[in-house]
Amino acid sequence: MLEAYGILLASEGDYAGARRMLERCIRASEQAKLSGGIALTQLERSLPLNTSDLSLRGFGVDTCDYGFAFLLLGLAERALGRFDYALARFEQGHKNAREVGMTWLEVMAEFLQLSTKISEDHSDSAMLTCVESLRRLNQIDPYLGPVMGIAQIADLLSHRGDLIRASTLLGAVEALIPQLNVLQYYIFCVAPLWLQHAQGTTIAPMLAAARAALGDAAFEAAYAEGQRMTLAQAVEYALSETN
Repeated sequence: MLEAYGILLASEGDYAGARRMLERCIRASEQAKLSGGIALTQLERSLPLNTSDLSLRGFGVDTCDYGFAFLLLGLAERALGRFDYALARFEQGHKNAREVGMTWLEVMAEFLQLSTKISEDHSDSAMLTCVESLRRLNQIDPYLGPVMGIAQIADLLSHRGDLIRASTLLGAVEALIPQLNVLQYYIFCVAPLWLQHAQGTTIAPMLAAARAALGDAAFEAAYAEGQRMTLAQAVEYALSETN
């Protein structure tokens, strides 16, 4: 319930509240693992930066491993501008996913780490890493995971001044996520939560900047091309145009 409440708060943009609920969720799981009981007062203890010594492995065996909560917590930390904490949570989620052999969660954790680390890196190396990440996302996620990779590549293209291709990819991204329903994708909600935050902080500013730089006609043509793409076509375009 704490995890579900944290997801709901994040979907409403209350990232501070989401962080609080998700930390409580992890603390509750820690106590249940160690003692079989939960002391409510202990739930209010904030998690330290290093959480590798926490003694637990999961609370949702039928749905996902323990690392899922850490990825959600990392998203909240990133939205709050606490990047060191976000990276630490993503790393812990990646570790747990790898330990239990959850490939989808492992690849998602790798993407989240990448997208946080390269926020100020627009180099060729960063682009190659993003391309490889999109390939991996496309292999393991038929839903919104690849859209995250496409959006990240569009961001890099925009910063590098390739506004036509960036606008085309953003047109595809916007068409592929007409409505972000986090609860519809409960197990996969990391992707819509990331995209929801990116729409306000990254995608909308990129679109405005591209329109201003290209002019209405050129921007609309590029954007409309992306809007007509299927997910498979958008992935192919993102990969081929960045080789």
